[in-house]
Amino acid sequence: MKKIPKYLDYCKSFAKEELESCAGTSVYVDNLAATLTLGVLTNNRLPICDTERDSMDVVSAWIADIPRNGHVRDPLEEPDAFTVEALYRGVESILSRCPSVRTAGNVIELTPSVIRKLKAEIGKISTIVEIIITD
Repeated sequence: MKKIPKYLDYCKSFAKEELESCAGTSVYVDNLAATLTLGVLTNNRLPICDTERDSMDVVSAWIADIPRNGHVRDPLEEPDAFTVEALYRGVESILSRCPSVRTAGNVIELTPSVIRKLKAEIGKISTIVEIIITD
């Protein structure tokens, strides 16, 4: 396995890359993190992980940096699912703190200028915070 990037760095770079692949689409703001992580959610494994053992290595490297409140996966029993959920929640946390997302209304159109602005805002994020989910 390649060198494991830091959790925050991986979430930020992943979000930036995936924004490019969504150019020209309109997305509900509440679904933006899910839209960006859809491929990983579907495959149930991070792109940097070829095997479950790789996922365990990622869990070991990231565990101290991942906010655990609300996680339903046990990292030792389901390392692939845990790392995928951690990526989703990390991207969700990052996007929730971007001014462009907070002021977008219900739908955000991912035009080239909006993507550039979002990528710049993502670049300024220095921590991942808990997302409190309420019904």
